[in-house]
Amino acid sequence: MARVVIHKKTCAPKKPPRRIKRRKKRVVTKKKSRRKARHKACTRFTSALRQHNRETANPSAPPTWESIQGAPGEQGIQGLQGIQGLPGERGPQGLQGIQGPPGPVNIPEVTIIPAVSRYFTIAGSDLDLDNLQIIPANQFTDDNGKPATGLMSLGPNGYFNVYINGMLQEGGLFDVTPDSLVILPAGGVIYQGSPIILEMVRFSVQITSIA
Repeated sequence: MARVVIHKKTCAPKKPPRRIKRRKKRVVTKKKSRRKARHKACTRFTSALRQHNRETANPSAPPTWESIQGAPGEQGIQGLQGIQGLPGERGPQGLQGIQGPPGPVNIPEVTIIPAVSRYFTIAGSDLDLDNLQIIPANQFTDDNGKPATGLMSLGPNGYFNVYINGMLQEGGLFDVTPDSLVILPAGGVIYQGSPIILEMVRFSVQITSIA
């Protein structure tokens, strides 16, 4: 609202009249009463305008009279979106959730597959077992009758058997390397023409998942 300015000349009280003769006392009294009434009205009006100006300049001041609320205006155009604020501080870690139920148990199918290889040779002369005897790998033939180029290694999942004259020998009487069969000293003789068989057994594992 626009500030209302009080026109001092309009509302200011006029100068008191000069004294007149006693014979006109009655008329003067009436004029004074009218002037006083006009002065009081002007004073009240001035006070009201000043109070209105103060409330207009300071809207937070408590109003002295109850005003009539006007009709609401039209809604304005929506403003632009503000800039995104800074991220807040990280909150505390939540409690651990309840453990879920166990899932289905998948038991795989395990198949053990053996693989057997044999090597054959015949003693070309008498072998004195009071001494260490070494038979090279190239003196053996495989299951297909082909000369062996070397003896396969077993690894942890397998074992060797040695047969002399068809008799299974103790495991502590021989040793096998990739290049030869070593017969350890144990006394006795392997005579010429005696068959010597080296058997190698290996195992592998096949795991099949069951859906």
